[in-house]
Amino acid sequence: MKSPLMSITFITLLCMISCCNNLHDALDSAGPNRVELEKVLNHYRLVDRNKEKMLAARYIIENLPAHYSYASNEIYDYYRYAERILDDKSLTPEQQRDSLLIETNLKYRHLTGVTVPDAQIIRSDYLIDNIDKAYNQWKTCPWASQLSFNGYLEWLLPDKATELQELDHWRDTMSAHFGNGLREPVKNDVEYNTTMGVADMLRNEAYNRLKRYGLYTTSGLPLLEASLQVHQTFGNIADYALTSVLIFGSAGIPAVLDETPV
Repeated sequence: MKSPLMSITFITLLCMISCCNNLHDALDSAGPNRVELEKVLNHYRLVDRNKEKMLAARYIIENLPAHYSYASNEIYDYYRYAERILDDKSLTPEQQRDSLLIETNLKYRHLTGVTVPDAQIIRSDYLIDNIDKAYNQWKTCPWASQLSFNGYLEWLLPDKATELQELDHWRDTMSAHFGNGLREPVKNDVEYNTTMGVADMLRNEAYNRLKRYGLYTTSGLPLLEASLQVHQTFGNIADYALTSVLIFGSAGIPAVLDETPV
């Protein structure tokens, strides 16, 4: 009979082999972009020798093949059109929404089928910046301190909140537009530094500043670029949820998008 120690050792060995295989598979799936992923691993191996960050880098790289972005540059044409529409203050929220819907139906309905795995396009500087910022939040934000390392991987580390979201340093964009209360906190507030207190502060700030019109409207392709989301004047439930999760994530509040099957 095998001893318990032998069984534990065997299981541990299987886990190590599986993790190595997952990493190798992810690197292979990146094609020519493999060099970018290897830069990330080398950074935490040689420059920033932080074991937890290295594990975070491996975790996020192993999961990249399961996530996708737009493969066509047409999406940027659409986003720049959306930018002009959102900047046009003579248009009502309804007119902005309808303009994007018309443009989607005329030119861009096919875009959701033109995608590529993130492993093939993501850049090393983006990944390193995302890992460093999420790690710093975990270590320094009182409202994230209760998270275990696995909780950090699942709730703070992800580089995007939904499929097809732009890889565009959204943490910086969101934190630049929201979080004034975090920068100038009321120290005697009993809710200060609690997850719920900080979440309420950001939620109220977003509600008061965004004032989006129409909860159940159709508005064409979703605006998945952070610089557009902070100026969007309309939206449906998915738009509200995504923006909220990104705002929370930019402040180090554990949050992810999920859905319940109907």
